[in-house]
Amino acid sequence: MLRQGASDRQIYDYMTQRYGDFVLYRPPLKRTTWLLWFGPGVLLVGGVVTLILVLRKRSHLSDGPVRAG
Repeated sequence: MLRQGASDRQIYDYMTQRYGDFVLYRPPLKRTTWLLWFGPGVLLVGGVVTLILVLRKRSHLSDGPVRAG
């Protein structure tokens, strides 16, 4: 498109019209892009919560009596 003489703005408009806001480095914050903006944070918090739950469960299991074998 650059070789055809299109401006940066024309290319930008074409790409977002054809592929949506998902092709942008910083997509606008709107309902369709919430997953792009908040998805990584939700995954991080979910991972930390899961890690804490697993570690608590593991520590409760190791608190039991030790049997000589």
